[in-house]
Amino acid sequence: MKILQFLLFFILAGCVAQPVFLQQNADIKKDGTYEITGAENPLTVRVTAVLLQRSDGSGNYTKRNPQEFELFKMYWHNALNNFKDLKQPDDLKGCYTGLDFFPDAKIRFDSKIIEVRNDYAWNNRNTGSEFEKNILRGFSPSANWYLKAIDDSLTRAEKDQPSIHVYFTNDGKVYDNFMQTRGKKLSGNGVAAGQFPSFTDLKRSSQIHMPGVYPKYVYMKNQAPIDTGKSWEDHTKYWYTIDDAKGLTHELGHNLGLAHDNQYHRTNQCSYTIMSQKSTDARNYLQPTEIKKIHAYLSKSNMMQFVTADSHYGTTQILTESTDWDKKRRYYSNFELSQDINLRVSEKIIMPLQSKIILNKNTTILFEKEGGIFYPDGKEFTGFVKNGNAQILRK
Repeated sequence: MKILQFLLFFILAGCVAQPVFLQQNADIKKDGTYEITGAENPLTVRVTAVLLQRSDGSGNYTKRNPQEFELFKMYWHNALNNFKDLKQPDDLKGCYTGLDFFPDAKIRFDSKIIEVRNDYAWNNRNTGSEFEKNILRGFSPSANWYLKAIDDSLTRAEKDQPSIHVYFTNDGKVYDNFMQTRGKKLSGNGVAAGQFPSFTDLKRSSQIHMPGVYPKYVYMKNQAPIDTGKSWEDHTKYWYTIDDAKGLTHELGHNLGLAHDNQYHRTNQCSYTIMSQKSTDARNYLQPTEIKKIHAYLSKSNMMQFVTADSHYGTTQILTESTDWDKKRRYYSNFELSQDINLRVSEKIIMPLQSKIILNKNTTILFEKEGGIFYPDGKEFTGFVKNGNAQILRK
């Protein structure tokens, strides 16, 4: 019975199945978005762990307890590093029909961990849920959820370097009893949820809700060794910091544009993918089409604002025919215009700090309407290299 309770605890703490993930109708190949090959330099995405505590500083991990805080950092960094250490499955039946494999999603994270004392935000009961009655609502980040005010405040404080916000909360009604028993009385704390990107509000924040992560540590250290017969040092510590960290990797996958399913498999049909909801699955693989999708979202959705200014693929994309840049985009490569073609720019385009746009003979860049090319800090792009009679015009 104890083992069953253990498994139930982790299943219930799984990912929210959010209907918004079905919105996969955006064209990611024919809209001017660069499709990566796997040979590029990685992009770096800013992300912040927000450890919400009660007003007295209790209720979560804290730097005041260095031993526990180091454990959280193990969990945190393992979750982030999973995108660069992908494993190739022996059998992709039911997962993917392609033969290609990328061992690295080419995503790195510029991360930080902050502590915020706020009684209201700490207590995820304020979502309106009652977990013991199976009333689950408000765990998914949205424009109206209970952490919106604190999220707005953090975004303002970050100014021109916003990050994905990962909120670690707890259930105020069951937390103290759980801690007093050192995890003997198992109880769920909610359901993790990541926020899908926006194509319409490119300034919108990006949030993840990770409830009950600290009590889960208390259970894994104190009670799980009793329930499973496995020691903390040799087993349950790694179940927590390695295996359970994949749950956070999964939620980051949602924020980067991935759903539980895709054109190759239904929800939970592929046991290898990071996007499986089953905690017992390997969850250490992403098919190349999903990795390409992540990079497309980093180019055309609100996710572009979280990429560092110096992120650059280290590649040059050749434009061989006249092209219209008529949608807001952020690109991460150099561009070269072949001879005798035109590039019309009618929307805001963002380029890396060290990037170049090379114009060859008889080529023209025409800016019209609100069109412009800028660096991530908003300054006008100056990296043009003109050859022959190439022109840069504004209509």
